[in-house]
Amino acid sequence: EKVQVALYVNGLAIAHNGKEVRACFSPFTLVRNCKFQDSATCSQLMSLKIFKIFFFVKNLCYFFGVSADDEGLAEKERQQWVADVARAVHLVTQSLFPPFSISCEPICAAAVTARRLMAGYVLYHSGDDV
Repeated sequence: EKVQVALYVNGLAIAHNGKEVRACFSPFTLVRNCKFQDSATCSQLMSLKIFKIFFFVKNLCYFFGVSADDEGLAEKERQQWVADVARAVHLVTQSLFPPFSISCEPICAAAVTARRLMAGYVLYHSGDDV
């Protein structure tokens, strides 16, 4: 069924039949092109250009299908959605880190840094929190 999707800088809203579902992006959100593998799938679905958004933190995956009269236009629209969602996830990820540069050089005042390979920041997922 058709739904309305609104993309925001930090998430998206999906509206259908007067109800709305909202989901916030985290660095653990994945967006990818995909297609139906089963040839027995309804031919109506086979004509859609499919992409998915997977929210690892919630173990929740949404699939979206883009249709158009021309297959090339549908593919272009799908690529635009995937790029826009990926950009929003990237912005959310960047917002969690302070400005920094990755360093491989030891710090003279800290002897333990003499053996490090690289220093920077890392995100760790533990339960429902980031």
